[in-house]
Amino acid sequence: SSRSAPAMSAGEGKTPEEVVLGCTPGEAALLAQGHYSCWREVTWSKKVYKLDIRQRRFDMIAAAWEDVRDQIAIIFSEIDNLVLVSVLFLTFAYGFMCEGTFPKSESKGTEYPGIQQLVLDAYAWLLSLSVVFQLLALMVAIFVRLEAESCFKALCSDFHPFLQQALGAVAMGAEGGTGDEPSV
Repeated sequence: SSRSAPAMSAGEGKTPEEVVLGCTPGEAALLAQGHYSCWREVTWSKKVYKLDIRQRRFDMIAAAWEDVRDQIAIIFSEIDNLVLVSVLFLTFAYGFMCEGTFPKSESKGTEYPGIQQLVLDAYAWLLSLSVVFQLLALMVAIFVRLEAESCFKALCSDFHPFLQQALGAVAMGAEGGTGDEPSV
């Protein structure tokens, strides 16, 4: 009949080590090598993942820092424009005051009848106030600029430790091993 040969028993033709392990020493070496190779791939994948997380955090912090720098640059630009306008107006007001825009007869003590004297007095007061207010605006703008610069320096000094703290936690995990190294 066409029956196949009887199957060999589990222990026939194999050494006791082969029976216990279920494979030949060559097969065991290949299994160990495959296990180690997979472990290395997993380890490197974890490291790459942690570095990617670190890079994403760095990119987000860099984008936020760029926004802060842009806003501060806009503020500084506006303050500089205010200083420029104040200096120009102060120059014109001082020029009008020093160049003698009053009539020549005013220096000789001539009195003007009616409303002319009131207009000249109002003009003198407004001219002096324009000089004073432009000078005050200039001093306030310079003070605000110096205060903004000191706040920006304080922000910069606070930002660097924050950046080191935010990136340091991820960096420590990416540099070291994962702790689940195989015992091969």
